[in-house]
Amino acid sequence: MNSRADTKAEDGGAKEARHLPMSSLLNFLTPPAGYATDRGLCSAYSAQCAVLVAMLAAMIRQGPADGSSASALAFARALQRLERKVHFLLQHGRLTAPRNASPIVNLLDRMVVPMAYDERSESWHPKICITRYTRHGSDSKASVLWRLWIGSRNFTRDDSWDMALSLTGTTDGSGVDVPGTVELARRLAEAANAGREWKDAIKELRCVRWDVPRGLRIERIALLLPGDQARDLEPAPPRSRGVLAVSPFIDAWAAKKLLEALPAKRGANFEKPRLISTEPFMVDVARTNLTVLEKYKTLSFSVSDQDGKEDEVKPTNADDADDGPEARGLHAKFIWIETPGRAELRLGSANLTQRGWQSNAEALAVVSVALPGGRVAKALRAGLDAFEALSMPYTPPSEPAPLDAAEQLERKFELLRQGLVATFKLNQSFRDGRCVLVASAAPTSGEATLRVGRVGSGALQAWPAGAMELVLPPAPMHESGDFIQVELTWGEFRSAWLHHAPFDPPLSREARDQPLLRSCLGIDGVLALLNDCLTIGGNTGGERRRWDLKPEPQRSPLPGRLLGIESVLASWMRDRDSLREVRHVVALARAFMPDESDQGQYRQLREFLASWDAVEKELAPR
Repeated sequence: MNSRADTKAEDGGAKEARHLPMSSLLNFLTPPAGYATDRGLCSAYSAQCAVLVAMLAAMIRQGPADGSSASALAFARALQRLERKVHFLLQHGRLTAPRNASPIVNLLDRMVVPMAYDERSESWHPKICITRYTRHGSDSKASVLWRLWIGSRNFTRDDSWDMALSLTGTTDGSGVDVPGTVELARRLAEAANAGREWKDAIKELRCVRWDVPRGLRIERIALLLPGDQARDLEPAPPRSRGVLAVSPFIDAWAAKKLLEALPAKRGANFEKPRLISTEPFMVDVARTNLTVLEKYKTLSFSVSDQDGKEDEVKPTNADDADDGPEARGLHAKFIWIETPGRAELRLGSANLTQRGWQSNAEALAVVSVALPGGRVAKALRAGLDAFEALSMPYTPPSEPAPLDAAEQLERKFELLRQGLVATFKLNQSFRDGRCVLVASAAPTSGEATLRVGRVGSGALQAWPAGAMELVLPPAPMHESGDFIQVELTWGEFRSAWLHHAPFDPPLSREARDQPLLRSCLGIDGVLALLNDCLTIGGNTGGERRRWDLKPEPQRSPLPGRLLGIESVLASWMRDRDSLREVRHVVALARAFMPDESDQGQYRQLREFLASWDAVEKELAPR
């Protein structure tokens, strides 16, 4: 269970980081000292662009220790190192970005894989991260590290209670086999259209053994997909002594099925099943089947905003972030079942609903726990007790009121939104120098207003009723991307998201990525990026402004002596991946065109490029 306890920085430094909502996951994604991220598959239902950037920065060990926003420099380095290596799989229509974000956010389209599930019937909902790390300068299998995280949280800054299982594995023979990890990785890679790139890594996964604490046994790891045979919610066994079900969303089918195998008459040692959920959804169940809830001791938490909160640019203030656990909503999803001598913990992304267990794509981990068990088992049990103590007793109404008008309108709006996301299929192309959005069919938004715009432009324009095309305002090609900003409004209801609209033909890296990086970083940012790449370990001097802010001329000092012949020679002596990265940044810098305000930086860049060309002429293979 995520907690607010302070955490130590992963690289063992003396700095102590205040716990922030994403810190446990970010720490888990950060490679150990001496290692680099080789590849990763990260899946969630929803995400905010700022959190994806923070995850990428963590993967290259440039995430800020205090949990604040990643720098533009860290984002640029992550893009150089991790493109084609890291994929984010997200439910289509559930990625958000602030309307006033920098256009650099468009570069995330190289890594985000929108999962086009029609949410009116099923959703892409698994929360998984599986990452592979290699030791710098070593090709030995003993230098490979794997990490697996399965949880209930989305890639957002929401502060709700969540639960996750995290495992570390190696190929050196120690540890235990965990059933299902290979198939989970294979399915994720195929969903990301990266099966070929992951083929060798998945083969290696068969040899990975995982570090599992004594007293715990991982019975099953799975990515459940629609259409899978025999996937279902397994009832608690008849010999259960206690059941604790935690889920923010519930329905009568799942609440009933979980208890259907328990005998009508139970022994004195049996504790009444406990159900921790949110009041609106317990009221929903009470409207249709109050008898089901009466079989539980019901407790409540406040509702989480994790699935619906839009991305906003706000100044980070750690003192304001820690408002105590009482203010946190519920997003954890798990079932704890105690039997004589053992307990079973089922955790992952599935809510206690029929849709979660039978229709959605979901992640599941089943853990067997020895009771009373050792230190880890006792700590887990104590943590569950402490979490339960934070919930509030709740008595479902015997005669719940029907949905009021406002609730009915809110649900109608959500169905309208889901239908629009599923049917509004877009492509983009350039026609006479202008970007044109082309729909496969005219969008159906009813009485709602649909507005669209280029990501990072800050401007949206209405989509005309019945129109199949829309021409966007003039802008440089490099400020475009495969996502567009969409806003749907209906009365007092409003929803905004990034909608997948791929270019046909695709935007090239030379025409879009490099000019966009140069534009957003500025020449001082490009010099700082060169500095960082040329220095072993990176994270050196130079500009450290936030990734989502536009550059200001002369806002940071010149990088100094790092761009000399010694650094150039040293870069050629390092590993191939580091040299490849420096070459990419050199190509980025070579096309920089100066203006009146940056003649000094440009002079320094010319001197560096002359040194680079001289060394490359002598050392490059012929």
